Amino acid sequence: HSSVGITLTFNDYSGDYCSEVNIKWYRDDTLLANQNYYPDTYNYFCYGIVDYYNKVVITFLETSKPYRNVFLTGITWGLIRIFKDDEIEDINCLMELNPISEEVSINTMDYTIRSKSEYAFEFQKKQ
Repeated sequence: HSSVGITLTFNDYSGDYCSEVNIKWYRDDTLLANQNYYPDTYNYFCYGIVDYYNKVVITFLETSKPYRNVFLTGITWGLIRIFKDDEIEDINCLMELNPISEEVSINTMDYTIRSKSEYAFEFQKKQ
């Protein structure tokens, strides 16, 4: 697998989250990356571009509220980005449809994006 990082989603009802997390990426037994992160909200993106890994070890070191268990509700490989109008410079979409399904068309989309994010922009690689 390859990704630009991992998004951790904690308990959004109570606002609990881990305030310190360590993530290690491996290829078999070889350590590729080792990084500490300091989340400050229940939905936190742990930025780190790592290619061709097949094992991830996440260690939760500290919680935002003492004596609370870790309440992890989701892990997303990579980052989900929603581009706003001021980030999309140009977009063209071609969608064709045959009402009787006589042939299958290939739809295309071309776009130019001007990202305002602090993270390097990289689409998820084909796995």
